[in-house]
Amino acid sequence: MTRNKFPVTRRQALAVCVGATIGSFTLPREWFLSSPERIPQSATGSWPMERHDPARTGYAPESNGLTRKPNVSWQATIADKDEILSRLVCSDKTVYATSNDTLYAFTAATGSQRWQTSQFGTLPWTESSFRRTENSLQVRNGPTLGNKQLFVGSRNHLAAVDLTDGSAQWGRRTSGTSTVLRVGNTVYINNGDTAVAIDLQSGLERWKTSPTVGVYPYAYADGFIVGPAGDSDPSPVAAINALTGKREWTTPIKIKNPVSSIPTHRPNPCIVNGTIYYGSGPLYALTLTDGTVRWSHSIGATGVSLTPVSDGSAVYFVLDDSVRAVDAESGKLRWRVDLPALETPALIDGTLYVGLEHGIAALDSATGDEQFRVTLSETETVSSSPIIAGGTVYLALGQTLYALTDK
Repeated sequence: MTRNKFPVTRRQALAVCVGATIGSFTLPREWFLSSPERIPQSATGSWPMERHDPARTGYAPESNGLTRKPNVSWQATIADKDEILSRLVCSDKTVYATSNDTLYAFTAATGSQRWQTSQFGTLPWTESSFRRTENSLQVRNGPTLGNKQLFVGSRNHLAAVDLTDGSAQWGRRTSGTSTVLRVGNTVYINNGDTAVAIDLQSGLERWKTSPTVGVYPYAYADGFIVGPAGDSDPSPVAAINALTGKREWTTPIKIKNPVSSIPTHRPNPCIVNGTIYYGSGPLYALTLTDGTVRWSHSIGATGVSLTPVSDGSAVYFVLDDSVRAVDAESGKLRWRVDLPALETPALIDGTLYVGLEHGIAALDSATGDEQFRVTLSETETVSSSPIIAGGTVYLALGQTLYALTDK
């Protein structure tokens, strides 16, 4: 069922009632902000955001994976043949997927559709209306799971969505959001060249940078938010303080094409054990605290969109119909497997899952040896990166979402 209504939270209702009661008196914005304490980034049996966590490791060590050829537990096909499922996250009970214009929720156990929504409406305390004449979300990033919320970025808006029915809790107008990063009780986005920290519960701003010191908040670890400094092409890499937005460092290393109109086509960093792995050719390892270069690894190309994942031992990425593993400490190539891989891998202990043109393959992460390969469709092309939760691998091909298990 499509949902387009707005729920009213106690915090929001109280804000409106108080405002009506006290007239022109203005309460401080801090009154509406939840405390910035850390909350768990992910629960066991979930894949809450792009590449699993704020550091964008793509690594779920707590998950049980599949090492032998799996079975299709279920498949769910959306009705709109013009839409393509492209981004997946999941809790322990629900899988969430987006297409260009719609957000979907499916029951993880059976694949039955719980709800879908393509329009959020309006609220008096949001910064602007979400209503679009063409009735379209125009999803550009996310979804990202939060504390009983789901965050979705569209072309000009960020919305917090209720997990139970898809209705919006709050929203903000932006001027081009290319990334959504959730850390604890804070959501970080870019608003053009400005980095903005937003309170998870209320949707109110904690801080924002000026365009001259902002970064695109691609990844987070140990108090640092890392990404390209501005939308120049190429762009230097920079880090800001997650609590204050203060610029911590900028490195002269330049990343080619850091901001594409299609978010999944941008180079993106991952951060493991105090090291940032990032590049568009070559691949760099940078020290998180000051941005110094530890090593660089030539990939035989420049201006490509590397989206690495890492377990701390090796860094894995897909490039030119191959999957490659580079030693995390030295930057030396461990192995390369020629495979028609199309999407960012997902990683658990010992196994790397890679989306192929018409299915998925599992590789031994230590050696690159193939553990299994499954063709899911002869006609549809893989359209999402795989995710892993609760012993199940989820993958989208065109309009169909697949759940793979060993049962």
